Amino acid sequence: MGANRRRLVQQLLVESLLIAVTGTAAGLAIAPLVGKSLAAILLGGQFDAHIDTSLDIRLFGFAALAAIVAALVVGLIPALQATAGNLSEQIKQGQRGTQAHERQRILPR
Repeated sequence: MGANRRRLVQQLLVESLLIAVTGTAAGLAIAPLVGKSLAAILLGGQFDAHIDTSLDIRLFGFAALAAIVAALVVGLIPALQATAGNLSEQIKQGQRGTQAHERQRILPR
């Protein structure tokens, strides 16, 4: 509750970066299996043809860049929107709005 805007944005960016890195690692872990499966589908039983599906440094570089860009886009924009304005007023308005909405649902029409 006592954190400044910079600290809140930093925390939200770290969380989104952690999610992006975890997803990228999972994708890279299953990439060989998916690559072999797609090669088998594309070749359609042709045993004399070969498609190289090995992982190399370019793939890891692209995956790292994609994870960083995704974390920044997905994390920075909502973080800046969430911390814009007076947070204590937003919290107060959010509580009033939630209570009024719950009252409407409880009362029969």
